Amino acid sequence: MPLRRVVPISITSKIDLALNKKEHPVWIAGLKIDALHLNSIETILTLVGAYSFDISSAVYETEILEPDLTEEPIWESIELKAFFLAPISKKKLDDLLKSFGFLNFHLEIKKTKYSQATQSIEAQEIDNILTILPYDSQYKSMTPFSIFLNQGLAFGTGKHPTTRLMLSQLCKHSFKGKTVTDFGCGSGILGIASLAMGAKFCRFIDNDPQALAVTKKNLAVNQMSEKAEVSHINNILLKPSDVIFINIIANTIIELSATIMKLIKPKGDLYVSGILEDQTGIIIDTFINLRLEERANLHGWTALKFSNV
Repeated sequence: MPLRRVVPISITSKIDLALNKKEHPVWIAGLKIDALHLNSIETILTLVGAYSFDISSAVYETEILEPDLTEEPIWESIELKAFFLAPISKKKLDDLLKSFGFLNFHLEIKKTKYSQATQSIEAQEIDNILTILPYDSQYKSMTPFSIFLNQGLAFGTGKHPTTRLMLSQLCKHSFKGKTVTDFGCGSGILGIASLAMGAKFCRFIDNDPQALAVTKKNLAVNQMSEKAEVSHINNILLKPSDVIFINIIANTIIELSATIMKLIKPKGDLYVSGILEDQTGIIIDTFINLRLEERANLHGWTALKFSNV
């Protein structure tokens, strides 16, 4: 997966305001820090109004992490962005960090619109079947299916190889009348695509409240809310589906494999990605009781399709 994680502090009325008003101003404080200081600096910035953090590796192209299920991915060198919904001055943050002993940081602050801070979606066509559009796009889709999407502060735009692989697999198959579970839904892109392609119902599951909030928004924009259920992983009931999507890292897929198997109906299908090419064998072994039907690779990543036959 991309070398980034997002830490939402809470889903507050202010955040709801920003989610619903794309022109709402946002102030972003950016700085590079050592991983040892991450928790302390997050806590300090939260005290002065930061509502969410975007954390990425400072060496994106060279580091890939495989954390355990209960761990958060942390890199030695981190680029930290703190999001504020009210003006915040560079001097105030500099003085605050210095008061806690953090002296040697280059801090930058920029003001933007919420839509620009969170919107990295461009119109994309997938295999001449599906078009992914930002909310305010004027692009005229020429494909049979199209969806509107804003990733917000959640993973899933269709550009990352794992998502692209999954979408290409979706475009090969029919979902008409099927029930779907999007496990680790992020922005909801996979489940929403399946609903656009005729699925009758989709359950969206994630452990990130921000991802769940963005998924709900994307469902509403696509007028699909009545065909969906959005749940935190801690609150899910094991309701088997015809189709399961899971696009998360290999270690987590393995740890959740028993739960995943309970979610697949007889003759159902499992689509899996988030897997590096050299991890493919262990994932195939993990689902040894399923039949492997498709395998695709892109830029060092792999996607697999299994059937429960």
